[in-house]
Amino acid sequence: MRLKSIGTKISLIIIAVLLVFSVVIVRVVIDQVEQGIKRYAIEKARGDLELGNQVLTYKYPGKWNIREGKLFKGDTKINDNFGVVDEIGELTGDTVTIFQGNTRVTTNVMIDGKRAIGTTVSDEVSTLVLEKGENYYGEAVVVGQTYQTAYMPIKDGEGEVLGIFYVGAPQSLIDDIISSFVQRFSMVFIIALVITVGLIVLYIRKMMTRLKRISKAMDHAGSGDFTSHLYDRSKDEIGQLNASFNQMRESLRELIEQGVGASDKVSETTQQLAVVAQKTAKDSEHIAASMQQVASGAENQTESTSQNLRAVEEVAVGIQSIAESASEISESSIFSKQRAETGANYVEQTVQQMASIHASVHETDQVIKQLEGKSLEIGGILNTIRNIAAQTNILALNAAIEASRAGEQGKGFAVVAAEVRKLAEQTGQSSDQINELLHEISAGMKQSIVSIDHVKQEVQTGITLTEQTDRNLSEIVQSNSQIAEQIETLAATAEQMSASVEEITASVNEIAQIAKLTSTSSYQVAAATTEQLATVDKITDSASFLSQVSTELRTVLGKFKI
Repeated sequence: MRLKSIGTKISLIIIAVLLVFSVVIVRVVIDQVEQGIKRYAIEKARGDLELGNQVLTYKYPGKWNIREGKLFKGDTKINDNFGVVDEIGELTGDTVTIFQGNTRVTTNVMIDGKRAIGTTVSDEVSTLVLEKGENYYGEAVVVGQTYQTAYMPIKDGEGEVLGIFYVGAPQSLIDDIISSFVQRFSMVFIIALVITVGLIVLYIRKMMTRLKRISKAMDHAGSGDFTSHLYDRSKDEIGQLNASFNQMRESLRELIEQGVGASDKVSETTQQLAVVAQKTAKDSEHIAASMQQVASGAENQTESTSQNLRAVEEVAVGIQSIAESASEISESSIFSKQRAETGANYVEQTVQQMASIHASVHETDQVIKQLEGKSLEIGGILNTIRNIAAQTNILALNAAIEASRAGEQGKGFAVVAAEVRKLAEQTGQSSDQINELLHEISAGMKQSIVSIDHVKQEVQTGITLTEQTDRNLSEIVQSNSQIAEQIETLAATAEQMSASVEEITASVNEIAQIAKLTSTSSYQVAAATTEQLATVDKITDSASFLSQVSTELRTVLGKFKI
């Protein structure tokens, strides 16, 4: 049996997923609970072990010791002392055992209704507790059953390990706790699962009801009935689907109304088209006659245009010649302007050079005048030297006279006086020579000053002429610039005229071609007008056919209910 309902399929899928998910959750929860209970049992055993040890210490004071092969706590014998383990077992609810070495000497663990006296501890516990002297906490097998246990070594006063003290909870207790938890958890989980499945089924049924309303409206629309309107306040996907259907319904209703209106307009247009076709046929006949007259006039216009074209081409050749001449003159004026500007630059450089020479000559004049003053000062100094030499000569003469008076003692002084007189005479002669040279230098300086004044006048005259030449060249350059600009304007105007004439030539040529085409086209239009008459007849037939199609379209659209 095939399942056709999508709601049933969704329900089964969700229920299957929930069942699988539930089994996984139950398994994980049971494992976690079991591990938690075991950890709790081990921690309880750890605490109970400490509690039992404190009970033994409080009730049986003294050190652990071995006497005559028996285990004692202080003065109390532990072997077969079942009251000790029973009391601790009642306090903790655990199984309790005291080992001498690895053998049970007192215990509340039962085997076949008897206490398991004389049995031994497991090898794993014996190795850790007896040999290493460490505590053991965890799962262990006690006389064939699994317990969550805690072991601690029993040591004498010197720290030697004498036996083992044990407490533990049996695995059956843990299993009972887990079984009870599983029963309660399963009951609650099944109830929750039933409620969840019920809610899912109710929701799917409600969703299927909404989908059925949409399906029914779509069936009506498929048969042409668009009067159904869906109401759904929900904003989920089904609500959006309802809104989309309502929007589609409104769009199709408008489309059908527009189609009906368009068919009415087409019917009216075909009637108007038939009237226009008749009028066009009459107008085409008049156009054909008029185009014959236009064709003959176009031929006459073609001949006149050809004559105008030849005249314009001759004018274009003349203007082109003027433009070329103007361009050559413009180039010459530009060259002349460049040369004039170069000359002006040279003259300007000459003015600057003359000014520099004038400044140098002026500086030379000042230096020579300064030298003349210095020479006069040197002359004064020479007069002073000459006077000093004369006085020195007189003093030397007086010294010679005084030396002769002194006799033998004054001979040396007389020699010195003679030498001094010679020096005075040489100084006087040198002063005279220097004075003569100074007179010659002074005369040369005066002549140089006169020459420099003449050079200054000549340089000033050259500067004046050069400045005039510079002004004249500047005026020439400015005039050449104006002429060059005017010539360039003339050349540009000539080129523009030439271009305009070329455009006129092209336009006249184009007019001639258009006239030819017009003449040809006039005959073609006349022929086309004749063909248009035949086409108008076809349009009339097409209008009749379009009217029939419009009627059929209105009939088809009338089937829809909006």
